[in-house]
Amino acid sequence: MTVPRPGSLPGRQHLRWLRSRVPHERLFAPRVALALVAEIVVDADGDLPWMDLELDASLSAAAGELVARLGEEGMGLEPWTVATGPDWWEDDAELGPVQPLWVVLAGGLANRAASSPTRPRSQVLLLEQGVDGRAGVRPAVADADQAVAGGDYVRAVRAHVAHERIFYPWSGLAMRDEEGRLFLVRLRSGRQWHCPGGGMEIGETAAATAARELLEETGLVAEPGQLIGCFSRLQRTFPNGDQIQAVAILQSGRLTGGALRPDSTDEIDQAGWFEAGSLPPLVPPWSERVRLVLGGVGPRFD
Repeated sequence: MTVPRPGSLPGRQHLRWLRSRVPHERLFAPRVALALVAEIVVDADGDLPWMDLELDASLSAAAGELVARLGEEGMGLEPWTVATGPDWWEDDAELGPVQPLWVVLAGGLANRAASSPTRPRSQVLLLEQGVDGRAGVRPAVADADQAVAGGDYVRAVRAHVAHERIFYPWSGLAMRDEEGRLFLVRLRSGRQWHCPGGGMEIGETAAATAARELLEETGLVAEPGQLIGCFSRLQRTFPNGDQIQAVAILQSGRLTGGALRPDSTDEIDQAGWFEAGSLPPLVPPWSERVRLVLGGVGPRFD
């Protein structure tokens, strides 16, 4: 799908730089869009106001800039929709083939400008075909075999940009059993406990990535559910010098099958179910994210 870029929302410096280094690969393009009030505020072209996310920025900073440019005063924004995958591929006139990763934030307005154009929600395609954070992921991946296994996106990009900072789209699952225990895995490297998940590949939805990563790492099969959070502030430098800024999508998950087994890639060295009072050692950002999951509050974004 091709979505015209609103001329009033300049940006995409990172994408321009990345395309100058990576001539042919389809590139991930993390984006923020706003769905404001029930009668959705739109731009002059009838689309949701949106902009590409920049390195060293965040979802919340981009949302604030969008609201300010619209002359509106936003309140109570929360992540409503995450949409990516082949249905949203673009062949951009400037950037060539890109894979948008849409994060749509929704909320009311304290003061809506009378001149702001609006459209009914039913007429905004991005809202109709995305992931409704309150109603759950659509379409749900009931069987992990449905998850699309793509190529190694990060490795393909790294071949052109070496260790420089790039966006790392990530998707994972927060699964709790009938007793309320939370399923966590531990990375062998760094001994960090976290909810299972991993890097998204071109052509995958967030739900497909989360289901695929769970199956690959643990042998378990799950159905992704409600949106819990969208996180964009984490920057990391790996021991080999690679730098990333993560755009992480965390969803609830319901276990539907499979059997727990060791990770064949040896990336995960431990996994298990944990009660809220006996969690393993957690470090940021997962100490905060796990509190969000266990508190049942959300969805949230940063």
